[in-house]
Amino acid sequence: MDTRAIAARVTDLMMSAGYAIVQDARAADVRIDVSIPAREEKCFFNVNLNGKYRRCYEGTLSVTAIAARDTAVLIQVRQDFSASGSVDIERTGALTIDVPNKELERALAAVRSSGKLEAFARQLQEWERDRARKEQVAREKKVREEEAARLAEEKRKAEEAQHAERADDDAWAASSPDACRQPHELTACEGVRKYIAEYGAGRHAEQAQTYLKEAEPRLALLVDEANWKGTPVDKCARPTSSTDCEKVEAYISNHPTGTHAAEAMKVLKGASARVASLKKSEQARADAAEAIEQLCQTLQSLEQLEQAEKMQRRIDAASGTVNLYQKRQNATARIYLRDQRQKLMSEIAAAGIHLDRKRDCKTDD
Repeated sequence: MDTRAIAARVTDLMMSAGYAIVQDARAADVRIDVSIPAREEKCFFNVNLNGKYRRCYEGTLSVTAIAARDTAVLIQVRQDFSASGSVDIERTGALTIDVPNKELERALAAVRSSGKLEAFARQLQEWERDRARKEQVAREKKVREEEAARLAEEKRKAEEAQHAERADDDAWAASSPDACRQPHELTACEGVRKYIAEYGAGRHAEQAQTYLKEAEPRLALLVDEANWKGTPVDKCARPTSSTDCEKVEAYISNHPTGTHAAEAMKVLKGASARVASLKKSEQARADAAEAIEQLCQTLQSLEQLEQAEKMQRRIDAASGTVNLYQKRQNATARIYLRDQRQKLMSEIAAAGIHLDRKRDCKTDD
């Protein structure tokens, strides 16, 4: 009987006894190992038949049931047997031994009847139930932990919401909403505006917007009064500078329909001629100041030209030559500078200003 035949026979015998056989070793609970060690013995009759010799053997059939999970031996049964076989006279090699079925059946029957496989099966079931219980306990623990985490998160969010509501209410109370609703000063609604900036979606945001809208007319009057109070009306009525009415003009620009718009227009109209005259005289003084600066530069250039001509005359006298080109250049420059001096002096005199060179011209001295 070869190994495949033995395996098939073991499978048939175990299946007929109610055991399930699986092909995948990883899915098995128990592995059946069969070993057949044998030794050759002297035959009583060693017959040469058809060119073959008869050989006799004594062997032991060993059947071992092994737990797949930890390779522990559950039971091992041994059955001694005798067998014979034949081999060609002119050939050598392995000899196939016929193992009697009754020894194999007897060994497997001993394995089945020992009760150890059943006990192992019950242990496997207990292990499975224990594993299932542990998994159930783990699942229930996980559910409890998740529920506890969910409740803790809900509590945290609720506390945060309560804290946010308290902060919102405190900020609203600190914004002085009643003072904004009936404002008596320009800063009355600053707190409400700050609340809206920080709590634009807050519990009191809509109410804050309503208060601001209701306060707008009154705040506009307060701004009007504050701007008018800061406007130097008397200074504009008797201007001494062309800029004395600029703030009155700004008031009219910012409050064209303001409480004091008519008064501001009257003052501005009354001062317009004087302001125009002041602007003209200030422009004339500005032009004269520019002319004085240019005249000082022209006078300085004339002096420098005279000094240069004196130096050139000394050089010409010493060398006995005359630099005609430089002489022509100096003459042209002198004519231009004298014309410029005359023009600037006329402009200054027309502005009614007397030039004091020491006073009006800056020097390096």
